[in-house]
Amino acid sequence: MNDEDKRLNVALLEKFAEKHTIYQSQIQKFDRQFNREIYKGHLRAITCTQVDEFAQHMYSCSKDSSIIKWDLETKKKEFIQREVGKHGDGHYDEVLSISLNFDGKILASAGKDHSIKLWDTTSNKLIETLKHHKAPIYGVKFGYNSNNLCSISCDRTFIQWDAAQRAYIDTFFGHSTEANDIDCFNADDFLSCGYDRQMIQWKTKSGGQLLYSGHEQSIDCIRAITLDTFATGSVDANVNLWNVKKRKPLFELHKPHGDRWITALGTVYNSDLLVSGSYDDNLNIYKVTNKDITKVRSLQSFGIVNHINVFDNKILTVESQEHRLGRWVTSTKSKNLIVLYL
Repeated sequence: MNDEDKRLNVALLEKFAEKHTIYQSQIQKFDRQFNREIYKGHLRAITCTQVDEFAQHMYSCSKDSSIIKWDLETKKKEFIQREVGKHGDGHYDEVLSISLNFDGKILASAGKDHSIKLWDTTSNKLIETLKHHKAPIYGVKFGYNSNNLCSISCDRTFIQWDAAQRAYIDTFFGHSTEANDIDCFNADDFLSCGYDRQMIQWKTKSGGQLLYSGHEQSIDCIRAITLDTFATGSVDANVNLWNVKKRKPLFELHKPHGDRWITALGTVYNSDLLVSGSYDDNLNIYKVTNKDITKVRSLQSFGIVNHINVFDNKILTVESQEHRLGRWVTSTKSKNLIVLYL
């Protein structure tokens, strides 16, 4: 490792330490005028985005089977991975989820072809294809500051992988139907939610799990807020706030997008900020405490919001013509865009 790599690693670890151990209020930074910056490149509905820790590159994936690497400074595409058959390196079906490891050197992607692909983000080459799921994979997530990778699937399993060793570790069971979304508290503790109206906290070190319930319909999105609180969004149109020590919600925000279900949530970890998306042309920003959620403002959006990232006082969203997991909801207002509010 050369001196420049060492310097970057030290800077990265310092940024992680600040982000994941020090609570910081963020809500005031979002009480301002925003501009919309548009990124176009995918041919079908965009399902997920990821931004590296230094906000130099963005990655996006789509139902058109492609993954695009973007330079956030020049706003140009650096690399496009798209397959037309089953025999190439990329996915041959819809790509539904991507996740970057702690140093941004490995990108994991997964989707309807039942496989997880590990990509070298420096060379843009395939490292490995991981296979163990028996159905479409709806989510992949790296633990914070680690190469611990976990995935959820329509086969109802939660699988742990070691991305550095390119190896399968273990399979966990808990959901009675497909799991829809995944997030993490730290390197070892993960969250998932599903069509079975359950949320599960997975403790990968001990193999333990905690179950939570409270929504009336399928839970489509879940995000960790602090080490002991998280939020969920559901087809019942509600956003719920949870504490890991309580099996029922601390607070229920009733239908913040009207009767339309919650399709995406975004947070700044260890802060008081939460963002929700739906298909009502609004992106809602909330202040979160340890007991409630209060709506602060809305930003205009179009189409179906499939994913939300919040970084460097900016909001990155995906506006698509259909829901990331199906076609239950469609919209003609969007042109399948990535939108950066800055």
